[in-house]
Amino acid sequence: MEKDAVLGVERSLTSQFWTAREAEEDVVAEIVRCAGVPEVVARLLAGRHVKPENVSFFLHPSFRSHLPDPYILLDMKKAAQRIAQAVLNGEKIGLFGDYDVDGATSGAVMTRFLRYLGASVVTRIPEREEGYGPSIIAMQEFIDAAVSLVITVDCGITSVEEAEYLQDVLAIDLVITDHHILPEVLPSAIVVDPRLDPTSSSADLSGAGVAFKLVQALGGADAAWRYIELAAVATVADVVPLTGENRTIVSLGIKKINSREAINKGLRLLIESIELKSPVDTYTIGFQIGPRINSLGRIGNASETVRLFIGEEYVELQGIVEKMNRGNDLRRSIVDQTYREAREMLK
Repeated sequence: MEKDAVLGVERSLTSQFWTAREAEEDVVAEIVRCAGVPEVVARLLAGRHVKPENVSFFLHPSFRSHLPDPYILLDMKKAAQRIAQAVLNGEKIGLFGDYDVDGATSGAVMTRFLRYLGASVVTRIPEREEGYGPSIIAMQEFIDAAVSLVITVDCGITSVEEAEYLQDVLAIDLVITDHHILPEVLPSAIVVDPRLDPTSSSADLSGAGVAFKLVQALGGADAAWRYIELAAVATVADVVPLTGENRTIVSLGIKKINSREAINKGLRLLIESIELKSPVDTYTIGFQIGPRINSLGRIGNASETVRLFIGEEYVELQGIVEKMNRGNDLRRSIVDQTYREAREMLK
């Protein structure tokens, strides 16, 4: 009886295997027919579960055709309305970010765009020793500057007590834009976090991706396009899945970086300083560009990272790039020394 049961399971598994194999072959044939790609490409696409009708989008994403509506993100409309109101009323806005690549580029995207709209913006990137997130101490600069609206980028989703203090005690409104895992209790504020709707096509956005979508909501696709290279760098460096909208942002952002189209001046100077022997791709962002941007948040002054992306003065930008390169060299030497010490300890 046991032998018969085992044989039955084997037959069932074999049948399932060949059924799945036949279905995959049908998909491969359909991709070849619809997209006109070689069979080997069709097999790779099928292996990544790309449906035949989505092949064109996957291989040749279009900015206007394949960029989802920003308002599919929950509370995006509320966030856009409150920020627009602050700009129109001439309110002072505090922008609070994080000290890594994602936080710095998010801060730069929002700072540049809000200043483009004519807003008065105070941008604050905490140092690593201050800790992560918008603590009241870290936001004291906003309080001193009499801001009436605080916007967080790439942080804030767990800041329940801070949100309550800002709004109930100081009467400062709060818009939180983040992409991290949701806590059991959300802050009492306007919250834009793609994880609030895990079924959304934008569910895996980086922090800079969320800032990019906020710009799209406020200013439209043309406004968002001006910052797509920063969103692309953050998306790769923050190691979020390169699928769906993230893949569109990265694909088009890298294409913009490698074209003759004008990109962010600070980012261009940083890339030129590395003297890459090939065009920028996800590898060079992940292992050469990203670590340099991260270096000041780990060793130097994190606020200078944002200044690289919002500044226009060549001498200042060049100085920050040099600090980044030196900081990255120092970081690598510290890692190497720590590794050697660890090996000695193992003996």
